[in-house]
Amino acid sequence: MEIKRMNPDLVTLIDVPYAHTPARTLYLDAVYPRHAEAPMPAVIFLHGGSWQSGDKLPFYNEFLARAGYFTICPQYRFSREATFPAQIHDAKAAVRWLRANAATYHIDAERIGIWGHSAGGHTASFVGTSAGLPDFAGDQNAGFDDSVAAVVSVSGVIYLDDGKPRPVDSATGRLLGAAPADVPELARAFSPITHIRASAIVPPFLILHGTDDRVVQMSHAEKLYAALRSAGAEATLVPILDGDHSLAADWGIVQQLTLGFFERVFRGNRRTV
Repeated sequence: MEIKRMNPDLVTLIDVPYAHTPARTLYLDAVYPRHAEAPMPAVIFLHGGSWQSGDKLPFYNEFLARAGYFTICPQYRFSREATFPAQIHDAKAAVRWLRANAATYHIDAERIGIWGHSAGGHTASFVGTSAGLPDFAGDQNAGFDDSVAAVVSVSGVIYLDDGKPRPVDSATGRLLGAAPADVPELARAFSPITHIRASAIVPPFLILHGTDDRVVQMSHAEKLYAALRSAGAEATLVPILDGDHSLAADWGIVQQLTLGFFERVFRGNRRTV
């Protein structure tokens, strides 16, 4: 369903089905330029919410759509519906949906990026480091590549051995179906860092994290950055001075850096991040 928005140059589609799971049909919202002269790069945004709340909202991506991107914000299954790695399967199904519908929506299937905040930052990072791994592919929209060409992680959760207590009823305990300490191999598999392979092609990463984040420590961003650089991948870490976990007060900066990064990767604009 298309809805009318204040900007007549943008098309907004609401509740487009993109995957069918045992829990429910998953929907996405799309925002994109009404008049695109060439195939558009596409970007996926994954919301946060501790893998247990939140929803797709098209306004997250409007700043990218105004810059000429085809953007989507998909739903994904919460931990009460399905445990890890179902959320990875859903995100990769969204990537493949873009490729399956590239001709319909005038999308450049070689220029697909992904970004996310908090839990969404974890999933976006995971998609970026696990392309082609069958255990994390899922079966929706099969037959299309699940790789992405650029990743932005904002306040992302990256690993579980950070000293925080994580009982079975914690957000990550519910996600894994057990206390992480009781399932060390699964907890290790949860980390996007585990799947970075030196011989694999890992896309460029932009990592944004508040220095005053009391929910997910800055060390998560630092460890992801170090692992990517150690594997020879391109990565940029930008600490947001005094930024908290939500980065709500700094969201304009987050948008500016995110757009600049995608512009550089997808359009060769070297004046930006």
